[in-house]
Amino acid sequence: MPACRAERFLAAALDSLAAQTHESWELRVHEDGVFDESAKVIAGFAARHPGRVFHTATPQNRGVSRTRNRLLDDAAGNCIAFLDADDTWEPDHLATALAAMDGAAADWYIAGMNEVGTDGRVRRANVCPPPLPVEALPAALLAHNFIPTTFVVLRRKIVDAGFRFDPQIVVGEDLDLWLRMLGAGYVPALGSHATVNYRRHDSNTTNDTIRFHEEFTRVFEKHLLNSALPRGHCLRGVRLMLSMAIRMTWRNEPKRALNSLGRICRAYWISFFG
Repeated sequence: MPACRAERFLAAALDSLAAQTHESWELRVHEDGVFDESAKVIAGFAARHPGRVFHTATPQNRGVSRTRNRLLDDAAGNCIAFLDADDTWEPDHLATALAAMDGAAADWYIAGMNEVGTDGRVRRANVCPPPLPVEALPAALLAHNFIPTTFVVLRRKIVDAGFRFDPQIVVGEDLDLWLRMLGAGYVPALGSHATVNYRRHDSNTTNDTIRFHEEFTRVFEKHLLNSALPRGHCLRGVRLMLSMAIRMTWRNEPKRALNSLGRICRAYWISFFG
């Protein structure tokens, strides 16, 4: 669990972990910058679950990818589950994930979710990953990333193989990891009912529409030569995303627009000449 300014929702997330029917768990939580009273909430939870909670912190924010990578380095379990500090799990989440992976001989699990607002009210109920064949998942994910990190449980072997989040990608870093895992042949089991309550609220990144287009394009750029994707799929993504950025910047920020145009040209060069 990465935590940054997490105090508002943190207790609910922790309580949902404690309520799991699968009782063999430990929690590793890292505060990515100390900005509120999250440490007190974590300390209270640790006191109720002695020996099972490991809390670390850095005084400055280093980004969620570096935080998650540090936690992956430290994790000791045979399976590793992600829980963001503003989300919650249903009591059967871990048990369902483990049974699904065992039943399908799968390497990781993608849960179904209830989408909730900041007030906790359900906006969309029982939204499950589409029942697609594994080979169709990469292209479907690039069209719409339906796997927020909280949905995922990994077998240890994926972590031991060195799979980590790319700190250079600040929007879509989870999507990049799933694409690399699928490209390496790790097969997911797909959830058939909601076991995650995913809290939807505005973020600073998605509020900055121009930045979102510029940063998300990095995922398409990284996977331009990914043979698991339909030819030209990522090139099309680069062109569409950066064309939007150009339209939003060419009048007031022409240098920014020219940079986007240059990235489109580089993407064409890479796609056709490798």
